[in-house]
Amino acid sequence: MFTGLIRHTSTVSRIVGRRGGKELWIKDPFPEGEVSVGDSVAVNGVCLTVEGRERGQLRFWASPTTLSDTTVSRWRVGEVVNLEPAMRVGDRVGGHIMSGHVSAVGRIGAIRRRAGEYRLKIGVVKGKIGVEAKGSVGVDGISLTVQDVDKVKRWFEVVIVPHTWENTNLKSKRVGALVNLEG
Repeated sequence: MFTGLIRHTSTVSRIVGRRGGKELWIKDPFPEGEVSVGDSVAVNGVCLTVEGRERGQLRFWASPTTLSDTTVSRWRVGEVVNLEPAMRVGDRVGGHIMSGHVSAVGRIGAIRRRAGEYRLKIGVVKGKIGVEAKGSVGVDGISLTVQDVDKVKRWFEVVIVPHTWENTNLKSKRVGALVNLEG
């Protein structure tokens, strides 16, 4: 389980296709002891298991199902990703409880800056997600509050505060970018 409060951003450093899946190497930003081999980490909202930690890199495995149901198959070397280690008993929950099981893929349709905040309009392009105005949604693993919804046209809008904008991968996203969604 995760909270949707991103601890670190990092970059994909290597991708190796194997047995229909992909081995993903991500630069390791975690202090020693924060994550270990076998731990779950939300990577852009996708729950992945740390399979190796060596030479400043974390190694993960993305199965064929993960590749088909998330944005992982589109990641390239240099991709900026959000990282959050799994919650531990006793951790405070400041976002909302998330499973790391992506339910849909969305496309950013608009990014507007207004009064110091950013507004993102996101359309659902694959899968299903139940969102309500003032409810919670996970966007690339970030816990956000839904501001507006059009269920007929399959889009919703979220507001990003400056701290979240500066400390997640959202600042590197452009209109048209795909994002993982968990509702």
